[in-house]
Amino acid sequence: MTVLLGVGTIPGCFPNKQVEDDVKLRSDENVDQEILRVWEDGGDVALSEIVDTSFDDLMVFAEGARGEVVNDAAGFPLISGTYYTSSTQLFLLRAGGRAVDAIMVAADVFDHSSAQSVYDSTVRLVGVGGRELVQLRDG
Repeated sequence: MTVLLGVGTIPGCFPNKQVEDDVKLRSDENVDQEILRVWEDGGDVALSEIVDTSFDDLMVFAEGARGEVVNDAAGFPLISGTYYTSSTQLFLLRAGGRAVDAIMVAADVFDHSSAQSVYDSTVRLVGVGGRELVQLRDG
């Protein structure tokens, strides 16, 4: 099985050009590498240790999440489409009830229960290794 962690341009998921916020949908090579490491080798790591952004909570959205729900969670128009159409999961990091980062990560390495969920700032990526599904758990 091949897992593609890099993300290209995705129609319907463009950041709204009128938003003055600096938050845009993006991929993060360091986050991708840590996810892959936990997926392959097991172990656990705090998300706060692998992102450069301070956050209060993490909201996870899967492909097909309603755009208005994502935008409401972000606190501003983050995506322009009716739905989040990327095959990646969206890690929406928030502080003070507003998005401070929006990282697109591989969906097929995570336990399906992680989608459409909210975690606090202590959230950890936990895996047993051997390419078994990774779980997200509050610390």
